[in-house]
Amino acid sequence: MKLDGIGSRMMDTGFSGGESGAASVQRQIRMLQKELNQLGQKKQLTKEEAEKKKELEKQIADLKQQLQKIRAEEAKEKQEEPKAEEKALQGKIKEAGKGENVDEFL
Repeated sequence: MKLDGIGSRMMDTGFSGGESGAASVQRQIRMLQKELNQLGQKKQLTKEEAEKKKELEKQIADLKQQLQKIRAEEAKEKQEEPKAEEKALQGKIKEAGKGENVDEFL
């Protein structure tokens, strides 16, 4: 039996290009669920297939936890984003004020 293939295949489908972390994890979950469904269609599983099924279930559960963490981080960043924009705007206003006195000397 080749359980190592599942983990290495997951690494191959990791974060790529412009794909967000959540999208990548969701894609991995769908891929593993497809494999799990194929095993679930069999009436009798060999010992190796039963072990593979358990491993797939564990990986899916782990990925779902990872997805929750990613979504929580994205929500936190989204909440903090307006605060960062406000600070940047305040910084620009202060810098604009510095230049007013320079014009008087010219």
